[in-house]
Amino acid sequence: RYRKVGQYARHDPALWEAFLTHENVVAVNRQFLGDDVRLWFDSVFTKPAKVGEETPWHQDIGLWTQHAGQKKNMRTYQDALSIWLAVDPSTKVNGCLQFAPGSHRGEVVEHVQYEDAIHCELPRDLVADIEAVHVELQPGDAVIWHAHAWHYSPPNESNENRWGIACVTLGEDAARQAGLTGSPRLIVGGKAQAVGSR
Repeated sequence: RYRKVGQYARHDPALWEAFLTHENVVAVNRQFLGDDVRLWFDSVFTKPAKVGEETPWHQDIGLWTQHAGQKKNMRTYQDALSIWLAVDPSTKVNGCLQFAPGSHRGEVVEHVQYEDAIHCELPRDLVADIEAVHVELQPGDAVIWHAHAWHYSPPNESNENRWGIACVTLGEDAARQAGLTGSPRLIVGGKAQAVGSR
C-alpha cells in the first residue's frame, strides 16, 4: 500500500541507534564526509511480495535537482552519501538494487517524467542496454553509493518481501551551503549524536 515511509528513523530512537548511529554507519560517513555530518533523508522502503513496484533507473542527484530552486545546489549535493540497509534478504528474485558500473564517475543526466512512471527517471533509451550489477544482500548488509550512480530495482513478483532502510547524509559544509541546517545532526566532532539533535 505504501512504497516508502519517509523520515521514520529520526522519530524512532531504537532505529536511530541501530542504524543511523551504528558504529559502521558512523565510520563510513566519517570516511567520506568528515567529522560533522547531517542526516538529509531517511526512509523505510517497502517492496512487498507480489505487489512491490519497480523503481526506475535514476541518479539520486537527478531527482533531488528536478526543481529550478534545487538546481543551484547541484555541486553541493554531488558528494551526498546514500546508504541502503537490507531488512529482508534482497535478491534477484525479489527485486534487489541494480547499478550501472562506473556511472558514478559521469555527469548528471537530465531526467524525464514518463506518464507510466512513479517518478522522474533517466531517459529510457540510455538505459536500454545496461549490463547491470545486481547487489544481493542479506539482512544487515548494506550498499553505499555516490549521488551520480545510476541504479534501479525491478518489481517484486516473488512470494518474499523486500524491505530496506535508507539514509542520505551530507557533510556539515555542504548542508550549510544548501540551507539544510535544520536537518538533524548525525555526527558532530566525530561523535554520533542522539536522535533529534539539531
